[in-house]
Amino acid sequence: MPKAFSGGERTWRPSTSYTDPGMMQQRRILKAMAVWSVTDSTKLRGILTDLEKQIDRLSTIQPRTRSTPSTTMQTIATVSGTLLSLDQLGVNPVAADSGSNSAQQQLSTLRAMRRLKAKLESPGPGQGSVTDLYIPQAEYHIGYNETSATNFALGSFSKALDGPSIEVVIEWKNYLGTDPDAKKLALSRTELIASLLASPNKPSSFRTLDCVGWFLEEHRHRCGLLFRLPCPTTPNLQPLRLVSLAELIRSKIKPSLADRVRLAFLLSYSLLELHLSEWLHKSFTASNILFFVVQDPKDKTAHDWIQRVDLTQPYVASFGTARPDSSFYQSEPACKVMMVEAEYRHPAYVAGIGHVQGEQTQRVLQPRYHRAFDVYSLGCVLLEVCTWMSLKSMGWNTAYAAAPHTWREQLKSVARKNLPFMVGPVMMEVVVRCLGVGLDLDGEVDLEGFCWEVVERIDKVRV
Repeated sequence: MPKAFSGGERTWRPSTSYTDPGMMQQRRILKAMAVWSVTDSTKLRGILTDLEKQIDRLSTIQPRTRSTPSTTMQTIATVSGTLLSLDQLGVNPVAADSGSNSAQQQLSTLRAMRRLKAKLESPGPGQGSVTDLYIPQAEYHIGYNETSATNFALGSFSKALDGPSIEVVIEWKNYLGTDPDAKKLALSRTELIASLLASPNKPSSFRTLDCVGWFLEEHRHRCGLLFRLPCPTTPNLQPLRLVSLAELIRSKIKPSLADRVRLAFLLSYSLLELHLSEWLHKSFTASNILFFVVQDPKDKTAHDWIQRVDLTQPYVASFGTARPDSSFYQSEPACKVMMVEAEYRHPAYVAGIGHVQGEQTQRVLQPRYHRAFDVYSLGCVLLEVCTWMSLKSMGWNTAYAAAPHTWREQLKSVARKNLPFMVGPVMMEVVVRCLGVGLDLDGEVDLEGFCWEVVERIDKVRV
């Protein structure tokens, strides 16, 4: 035992803490905690560094302010600007312009589509269409999957006795019961849609399948539009699987951000081109955007084949309620005939606007469907693409059906809270603007300019 040291006013004696078992145990615990703290702080610093890198990466999701627009956007700008100028002047050239560059070719294509619309509507509803697209079932055999629960079914059609079979997608257009007027309108509209989508002048940017005909099933009160598959199938190739954007979103298998931004651009561009051709879609929803993927016998789960779906190859379908954008044409009650999802409908179209003063009472009229309503539906789809969530999962319930304006504010709130850090502020602004579009953009020039700006801003987003 060492002796105590005495000196001046202080005396030092050895502490019993160095030999006391309890104190020694506490010291070992403190030492272990110190080592853990250093190790944990190192891991924490690593996590924070990774988080900072992810946050910095979000800053790259912004407009390419110093880069030149893409070739596609330069073409769109030329074509859209030319058509807007012609619309302002009230000029619709009869002769199609031919040219070597893509802008001239696209302008010629869109003018051809406008002339087709004018030709179809000139004699009256259902009289100017291409009637040779009608396929009598007595002459052809049409087979399809009758268990399909959607508006689409894979099938084929061929001559009853001989001839090769053509693999097709069938899109159903229902009409209300045995009402002769509803049937007449349905047949007329089906002929119009078939003529539009079978046209050789149809722009590729429409992102639609090629229509090869249509047929009638009177006992089921519906017409079937036949579309050629995007990839030909042969006995040596595996069959195709048909899947909608809504089904992909419900799978919760989230694709890359780059693919989602590209998909948003293609869908916006498709709708702009349709409007420039003076047609309306009227049912622009995730359920009506289709993809095709080759089936593989090795696929064991949906996860296997969903990962092979190419989001850059969408096809916009369900033109079953589409019509030319003209006051000459009557609007079908889309919400009754095609059961368009209510969560995609513009509040003004659901609630009705405008008042007509009668002799004693006042009644509310539902407005004619026009381009602003398509743009609103596009905003809903873009919100789903950006978040990879369905509208129903964002809080939709039947109460919103009676309060559509409240539902729109709910969607805007979801966009503002989530999109800035999920896809960047530019995409957030695009979605909110589409959701906020109203009837103040009733003028064709203003609305076309608005749609062009949407496409332009998405094109400038880089990932």
